[in-house]
Amino acid sequence: MSAPSSYSSETLALVGTAVALVDGPTVLKEVQANNNTAAVAYVQLFDIASSNVGDITVGTTRADWIVYSAASLQSLSGQVPPNGLLFRKGIAGVSTTVHDGATGASQDVRLAI
Repeated sequence: MSAPSSYSSETLALVGTAVALVDGPTVLKEVQANNNTAAVAYVQLFDIASSNVGDITVGTTRADWIVYSAASLQSLSGQVPPNGLLFRKGIAGVSTTVHDGATGASQDVRLAI
């Protein structure tokens, strides 16, 4: 796997509310998620323009990609395909306690694009 071309400029804190992470078409090459909880958590990623993030209903809107994070640990890129993932509109994210759930979990996330 080739090295990521760049990382997002900052580490973003995610909880149970969807936030815009990247605006515009992007190939996601890696997700670094630092799980701040003592339980399993998930980062749900959505292919959506930043102006439409409010349209996401966490727990109802189906995520385009989900990253698993073990309790109190960091999750790395092993969960992203070797050639990356194309997000055509942009990337929004949320952190939850269940794979497709709505209850927020605290995680710090950095994306490689």
